[in-house]
Amino acid sequence: MRKQSDIFLNSEGDNWFKRNPNIEHKPDMLLMEINKILIKKKNPKNINILEIGSCNGKRLSKIYHKFRCKCFGLEPSKLAIKNNVNKKVKIIRGTADKINFPDKKFDIVIFGFCLYLIDIEDLFQVASEVDRLTKKGGLIIIWDFSSRILRKKNYKHDKRISTIKYDFYKIFTWHPHFKLKSRKQYNYLNKINFAVSVDVIRKN
Repeated sequence: MRKQSDIFLNSEGDNWFKRNPNIEHKPDMLLMEINKILIKKKNPKNINILEIGSCNGKRLSKIYHKFRCKCFGLEPSKLAIKNNVNKKVKIIRGTADKINFPDKKFDIVIFGFCLYLIDIEDLFQVASEVDRLTKKGGLIIIWDFSSRILRKKNYKHDKRISTIKYDFYKIFTWHPHFKLKSRKQYNYLNKINFAVSVDVIRKN
């Protein structure tokens, strides 16, 4: 069976972008949480931010324009990277199980609604990679589906892919180095069984 990360790199990443070329989240709960964090920083220009699942960098571009942080993205879609909306935002191609950035580079790592599409078997590897990239005292912010019980079903756009709903902050907080700092839940698109959360985790 092919890994879902390979499927996204080879085809579904571009297919997703073709279906959602101008996607906007209104309100963008993740961006609102990031703004609250950055507005308290004395020197946001010195902060390195990585968004995993950055698409064409729209959210990172807004962060850059407001705070002038050093913004980086990780994205499987060639088309999304080709359509990068802001050349000040560096987006590299890849998936969360293997991230080509140096150790301890980032003050903030963001998951932009992508964990639900990752192989369950890869979640520990993803957590390990993000741990490697995140500075001591840094933040990990997860925006994704939320469920106390792991729920799995087929991805309607590609039968080779499964989606999962879970309280993804738990892939970090089982370890004493990580602590859940805040959690905000709401119903995405006002649909039943579309519980979503924005979770902020601190690396101690």
